[in-house]
Amino acid sequence: MGTWYDDLGSPSYGNATLTIEKEGDRYFLSRRNGDGSGGRYRVERKGTVYTKIGDKFGAKYIVTEKGLEIHDKAGYIRTAKKK
Repeated sequence: MGTWYDDLGSPSYGNATLTIEKEGDRYFLSRRNGDGSGGRYRVERKGTVYTKIGDKFGAKYIVTEKGLEIHDKAGYIRTAKKK
């Protein structure tokens, strides 16, 4: 599906790499922060929109020509660049 670089500019976590993968009929988003922390999350796909299942903040990711837009229930946060 793709890999993107999220420039957080945070000395605490460092920058992050986001990867969306398909396994069978399921989709997953992996996040690896510069400090080595991160996680792997199940996401639901609807077109170019990937919504993190069960996320209390309403996290969703939209694949665009500019990169991977990161959103929560309040709206747009930032765009991670294609890696």
